[in-house]
Amino acid sequence: MRNSKRGLPGAVWRFAWFFLFCIGAWNCGVSRQEVEQAERDALNTVLGLVHDSELEGALVAEAVTVLGALDSADVQSALLTLLDHPDEIVVLRAVEALGRHNGPGAADTLRRVFEKTESAFVKVEVAAALERLNAGTMAPWLAETLGNGQMSMVRSKAAAAFGQLLNAAAVPALRRAFGEDPDPVVRSSAALALARLADLQSLPVIADTLLKTGQLSTSLVMVEALEKFGTAEAIDHLETVAKQTAWQQSLRIRCLEALGGLSARTIGPYLKEQLLEEGHPMNRLLAVDGLGWIQDSTAVELLRSAFFGPENQPLRLSAAWSLARLGHGFEISEELEDDLKSRHIPFRRRAAEILGIIADERRIPALRDAFSENREFSVRLAVVQALGKIRSAGSVEALAWAYHQDASLEIRESIIDALGQIALAEAIEALNDVLAENEESVLQAAALRGLAQPGDLKQLKTLRTYLRDAEPGLRLEAARGIFELARRDNQPG
Repeated sequence: MRNSKRGLPGAVWRFAWFFLFCIGAWNCGVSRQEVEQAERDALNTVLGLVHDSELEGALVAEAVTVLGALDSADVQSALLTLLDHPDEIVVLRAVEALGRHNGPGAADTLRRVFEKTESAFVKVEVAAALERLNAGTMAPWLAETLGNGQMSMVRSKAAAAFGQLLNAAAVPALRRAFGEDPDPVVRSSAALALARLADLQSLPVIADTLLKTGQLSTSLVMVEALEKFGTAEAIDHLETVAKQTAWQQSLRIRCLEALGGLSARTIGPYLKEQLLEEGHPMNRLLAVDGLGWIQDSTAVELLRSAFFGPENQPLRLSAAWSLARLGHGFEISEELEDDLKSRHIPFRRRAAEILGIIADERRIPALRDAFSENREFSVRLAVVQALGKIRSAGSVEALAWAYHQDASLEIRESIIDALGQIALAEAIEALNDVLAENEESVLQAAALRGLAQPGDLKQLKTLRTYLRDAEPGLRLEAARGIFELARRDNQPG
């Protein structure tokens, strides 16, 4: 244990201790009774929203999602009443939530809904919920719908339901759908379900589909399915596709991303060889990105050479991205300041994104200058997100400054979201300032979300105030924030 900190900058550990100290200090002075009362107030607010016949269905559906994460008799009762709601999205959300709760009367009510509804989508959701509750054998009905349903989206939903239920008895029906259904969307849903069920017999067929299909959308789903399998055989197939130099770059990169997610690095030597060859520039670019995706630490020197060498800017920035993912970004962060000033918008944006991964506080002035000198939305957004990832008092100050430099809702909302990621008192203060000086509900909602992120129980007072706001969307966000703070307070340790 004595040597566990070796190799990490002292500033990192000082920040970690400071963060823990802040969490403890923030939560002082808020009793358990206050937290419980805030939860009750929030629950009553959300219950009021779902029973408000004046509200649009989308907001009620979002409120149902919030309720579905709670465990309460009042929640169960409210969900049951919502099964007769005129908006189908609300009904679907309520059914999904009931399938997780298994409260008194839920199964009987769901059966009645199944018999009564004319919506095929609701029937599939109810059947899946009943299966989840072990309240009846709906698997045969789902299998019949998967094979013979009139609408392809309903068949796709039935396949997805089997994947979520992890019902091994569904494998034969899913295999038939994958092999015979005329709609590629249904076949894709069946492939993902078979992967979730770890049906190894289907793996070679899915891989063969990946190699032979001409549709990029289908190919990407097959890659996702192989990633879910995660076996040595699946890795071999992903590597095979990643090496197909004549294939679309986006598909090959997705395969490399999947390999990285599986911690599979056996393709590393091939990628290094591709980088060293003076062949097609796109293959070299993919090789550099791939070394970052699989996080091949043996390639650091090669990536440094690509970054500092006399190469084109796309290769240089890809090398910087990979070095940043490998934890070697601090040594090149200053060099990236020049890329923030590039004549080309995509390069400026990419440089900002990479600086966000590196999170070097020394680059805050350069990022601030980039925000000031650019009017391009994508560049400003990348700068804001980078400042949010740095998570320091300096980045809070820069974000607060940027907020007053750009009046667009999109950028201001992204700034508020970035502040919500920073667990510092300065960020909390900035979010409260936004609430105090702003009447735009979209920005107020973002600020309320941000106040709940760091786990500062003292923000319960502010959130409870907004439970009484005239805007229903703000009442919902305040309630969601209270539930989030209470959940964190209930976590052990």
